[in-house]
Amino acid sequence: MSHNTEFPSRIIPILRKTKIQYRLLAIFCFISLVPVICVCLFSYRIYTNSINNKLSDSFYQAIVSLNQNMVLELEKIQTVATRLSSAKEIQEILHLYADSTQPNINENSSYISQEIRNNIIYSEYVRSIRVVSSSGTLIYDMGYEYFSDDSFPGILEGIDRTAPRPSLQYAKSYLSQDRLILGSKCYSVGYSDVSSGYIMLFIDEPLIYQKIFSNISFGGESDIMMLDSQGTVLTAQNRELVGSSLKEDTLFSSIQAHLDEGSNVFRMKEPGNDSLVVFIYNSQYEYYLVAQIPQSYITSETRMINFALLILAVLLIILSLCCTMVIYFSIVTPIRNMVDFCNTPIEDMSLSDIHDNSPDELGFLAVTMESMLQNLRRSMEQNKEDEHKKRKLEIQMLQYQINPHFLFNTLNSLQWVAVINDVPVLAEGISSLSTLLRNAIMKKDELISLEEEVSNLKNYFTIQKIRYGNSFDVEYFLEEDAMRCLIPRFILQPLAENSIVHGISDSVSVMTIAVSGRYAESGLIIELRDNGKGFSADGTCMDEGKRQSAGIGIHNVRERLRLHYGREDLLQITSKEGEGTVCRITIPADE
Repeated sequence: MSHNTEFPSRIIPILRKTKIQYRLLAIFCFISLVPVICVCLFSYRIYTNSINNKLSDSFYQAIVSLNQNMVLELEKIQTVATRLSSAKEIQEILHLYADSTQPNINENSSYISQEIRNNIIYSEYVRSIRVVSSSGTLIYDMGYEYFSDDSFPGILEGIDRTAPRPSLQYAKSYLSQDRLILGSKCYSVGYSDVSSGYIMLFIDEPLIYQKIFSNISFGGESDIMMLDSQGTVLTAQNRELVGSSLKEDTLFSSIQAHLDEGSNVFRMKEPGNDSLVVFIYNSQYEYYLVAQIPQSYITSETRMINFALLILAVLLIILSLCCTMVIYFSIVTPIRNMVDFCNTPIEDMSLSDIHDNSPDELGFLAVTMESMLQNLRRSMEQNKEDEHKKRKLEIQMLQYQINPHFLFNTLNSLQWVAVINDVPVLAEGISSLSTLLRNAIMKKDELISLEEEVSNLKNYFTIQKIRYGNSFDVEYFLEEDAMRCLIPRFILQPLAENSIVHGISDSVSVMTIAVSGRYAESGLIIELRDNGKGFSADGTCMDEGKRQSAGIGIHNVRERLRLHYGREDLLQITSKEGEGTVCRITIPADE
């Protein structure tokens, strides 16, 4: 709690060194400018992130669609290789090349050409077909494309690396034409794990680029490329990159790292290259489709929104400052008038000095100050009279203190007179009356212990015995723990009066009053039980004076218990004519 009040207690004295008008101006500017700036910055962040997320999702979906189109075209091309590898004549020729004898190459080539003409439906992308034995010997070549013999060992290694899946690689012909090689292994029918050779289909890269990539654009200087698993660019919108290797490039290593993390979208930040990269990996043909979109293109639209927001923020700030100044003067001006009014000596003050009847709080304060001035003058005029009344009240208080002492001194004097004249009954009654009055007048506690209440009750019985003589006896049955319980003061005396009034009869028999106190589950139980004459339920056995006197006391006890404990059933009185009366008080346990 001390920490909560420590900061204000330190900062407030520092603020109080500055005039209120400057504090108001500062806080008004703060609450005007800060929300506008915060809202603008927050809005910029929210919609920028939202746009980036939406664009990222859109780019990714476009890459997915592009990959599906690419797979469809490659599957059409792969169908050519599948039909060739499963053709009976080609299977037989590949087995012949696996033997030690050297078959007739020209005759085999004619068989393969015939098989291609009879069974193969050409794809528009295929420019040439080659069939190679498992040992690397060229069996068939359509002869439309010429490639360096040095490149084929690497191509065969690529096919072996991806087998049994097809391999997609890049190659450049003697005429510097870009080609994609879709190569796959041929397996003997019935022996799926035994390789009998290779089939390579040469795809026209510019044609497949025109069909699939040319109509796709992510705007600006964005680029779409397809990389094989080794980082070689198979095709790309940036034609200068086709055939180049990005294996050592940061882009390719970043793509592989995010692929391992399961992320297909990331932002790449390099000097001069801040772009969003979206990619997808095709495990069937082991290639990457990559889209690289410059961040400047993504944020180009947001820059216009930012400029509009900036203009809006400036206008809002200017409007806020104008409103602030208006509010500032509407507060400071009446405060200055009130300060000048307070600095005027009271003798020179006029009730019309402030001249502010506005309905706001400051107007109310001005009217209140004028009213206070009027009351102050009225108070000054009544000061002497108040001092006189004060002295008079002090004298009365001294008299109130003297009167009870005078009463008790008088009772003590009467007690000594009774002792001197040898009237012990009268002396004992006066002593009990004095003690009873002292407890009733001088003590102000509402709750007292049962022990004190019983002491008061004994004094009351002593006084009553002067009147009734030996007409009744009193017995006490009080538990020691119950004597310490707190109860409302003077609630037993009306019950004792009830027993005496209702119980004493005209016969010579002596009535016994039993006072008991004990604990029960419901709380403290106090009973006053007598064996007197009792009374009927309607009270017809009592005269009118006794019934009214008893009713007032019992009603008083019942009301005090109800007000203190909130219950109506704490006092119960049962009586039967000729047998006696039982008065029971229950003090709840939770009290």
